[in-house]
Formats: sequence, C-alpha cells, structure tokens
Amino acid sequence: MATLLAQHGWARALRYVGVHSIVVYLTYFFPRGVLSRLAERTVPDWDVSLVSLVITAVAVVTLLIFHAMIRDTRLNFLYVRPRALRLVRARNEPSRGRLSTGTSEATA
Repeated sequence: MATLLAQHGWARALRYVGVHSIVVYLTYFFPRGVLSRLAERTVPDWDVSLVSLVITAVAVVTLLIFHAMIRDTRLNFLYVRPRALRLVRARNEPSRGRLSTGTSEATA
C-alpha cells in the first residue's frame, strides 16, 4: 500500500510524516492535549468523532509547522535521537567493533 501511495505526488505529505515519525511521536501529545481541553470547554455537545478528527488533523499540522520552524535552529536537538539509542548506524558514522567493519581480517 505504501509503495502505491509513494508513486503519487499528492502522497508526499504522508511520506514526509513517515520519514519524520519521531517528530510526530514526540510532539503530537502537546497540541492534542491543548485542543482536547479547549474542545471540552467550547463545544461540549458536538459529535465526538468529528471533534476527534479535527483535533487530530490540527495537532498533526501544528506539530509539522513547529518542526519546520525549529528545524534549522539550536532547538533541533529535540528531534535528534541520541547516538547511544540509535538502532542503525548512520551512514556517515565510522563503524565500531569487529562485527560491523565489513572487512575480513586475517589472524596470525
């Protein structure tokens, strides 16, 4: 399904969100919480599913705007995984250890 969507130009937004999933994961809770409390106080008798859809859409757009604003600033560290917690070595990082070198060394 993702491969089929990636072929369409209109799915670039979904690709961007997927590539920056750590941004979504780390930032989503704050705008959602604020909007949920605001909705409880201002529109308590609206349809719950409609309010949930609006809150989700606005929260995702808000966090992506926030990420775009701080992407090239010093606050970018908020979205960079610490080196010790990375699952896969970055392409430009030197390899460490015998198993990750990729070369065979002759032992004498």
